[in-house]
Amino acid sequence: MIINKTVISNLNPCKDRFDNFVEKYPDFNGNLDSFLDLSNITYSDKMWVGVRVLTRNQEASFSVLCADSVLHIFEERFPEDKRPRELLGYLKTIKDFENLKEEEREKIRALRNAATAAADAADAAGAASATAAAYATNAAAYATNAAYDDNAASVAAAAGAYNDRTEQEELNLQFLTIAANV
Repeated sequence: MIINKTVISNLNPCKDRFDNFVEKYPDFNGNLDSFLDLSNITYSDKMWVGVRVLTRNQEASFSVLCADSVLHIFEERFPEDKRPRELLGYLKTIKDFENLKEEEREKIRALRNAATAAADAADAAGAASATAAAYATNAAAYATNAAYDDNAASVAAAAGAYNDRTEQEELNLQFLTIAANV
């Protein structure tokens, strides 16, 4: 996908976001990888554009990568609870999120409900690490949104909530690049 001011304008960004892009890069006409390398575009603006130009399959891949990157937080606190891992494992087996079969949707729904219950249980535990674990598990549950709601940005935000923010932002941009090339 080529990104330029026409493409970004068609995404209906806020005026400030669009004006900044046009001011800094009026003649930019490049792929997502090149866009993500632009130094005068904020992380949040890169994510905003990036997740909107991905296909549903790419978005699902991006979401799973983000959720996978924080799954260890949950598993360190709750090593016996495999519900989030099972959800991510199943999502990795799906080849086409644009044409999900009903049985795939049902399985995703069941695994997502289980992962959400794991997040709720972790959150109810109350400790800071449990809250982090809940957020990591929510990242896994949000990953399923890519199959339904075009909400990959939620996964990236969840991943960054309890990992080192700068490190996670760099990872998320790498994941966006990987997913765009799927």
